[in-house]
Amino acid sequence: QDNLTVELVAETDTPVAGGEVTLAFVATPDPGWHGYWKNPGDAGLDTRLDWQLPQGMTAGELRYPVPTRLMIAGIMNYVYKGSYTQLVTLKLPAGLAAGTALPIAVRADYLVCTDE
Repeated sequence: QDNLTVELVAETDTPVAGGEVTLAFVATPDPGWHGYWKNPGDAGLDTRLDWQLPQGMTAGELRYPVPTRLMIAGIMNYVYKGSYTQLVTLKLPAGLAAGTALPIAVRADYLVCTDE
C-alpha cells in the first residue's frame, strides 16, 4: 500500500506556446502518515522528480509549502501531516500550433512514514 495519494493538476488545459504552465502535485497522506519537506531534517527524504518532456519543454524546481516540525526520539524532521501541494512550472517551447498535444510523464520518488 502506498499510504499517500497524489493527484497531478494543471492550472490550465490550454497552455500558450512560449509561455508557462504550473502543475500542482496535490498529496494526501493516509491518517497517521506524513510526507517530507525539501529539507527533511535528520531523517526522511525529499521528493525527487524524473521528467519525460517533449523537446523544447523544461521543468523548473519543485516548490514546497511550509512544513511542520516533528521531533521523535531526539530526531527533528520537517513534515506534512495533512494534505499538501507541491508546485512546478513547465516552460513551453515557442512556435507550437494551437491544439498541439504535449504529452508529459514524471516519476516521483518520495518517502512517507508514520511517527513510529
